[in-house]
Amino acid sequence: MIDLLAPRGAWANRAPIADLFDATGDCWDWLASKNPKGYGQVRHDEKTWQAHRLVWTALVGPIPDGMVVDHMCRNRGCVNPDHLRLVTWKQNTLENSVGVAAKHAVKTHCNQGHPLSGDNLSLELNGKARRCVTCRRIRTGVPT
Repeated sequence: MIDLLAPRGAWANRAPIADLFDATGDCWDWLASKNPKGYGQVRHDEKTWQAHRLVWTALVGPIPDGMVVDHMCRNRGCVNPDHLRLVTWKQNTLENSVGVAAKHAVKTHCNQGHPLSGDNLSLELNGKARRCVTCRRIRTGVPT
């Protein structure tokens, strides 16, 4: 289990993780480093963590394989576990994206009109990409 009050990293003079966010408001705002997308990040036990994932792991428990931590408050810098929930990557994409990924995730047919279901559906990239088997066979010259 991760102790948010213990010194982080290999040096005892590093601030505890609990000192890196402000828990006085509704959102617990991450005060330290953030990545270009606005998610808090921190180095802990020789690993770079997204802050909301680290705090979730410390206060709630492990994140199961295939699940992601979603910000219900839509504040990417928030680490309050009450504002977070576990969802699948697909659910997170469908509920939070307005871009191409969300549009493709709900498509029932490829651009050529073939169904994206059953034996004609190939899941790739750990289920994050859906491909038309018929189109792949046509493109690669493999008979159908």
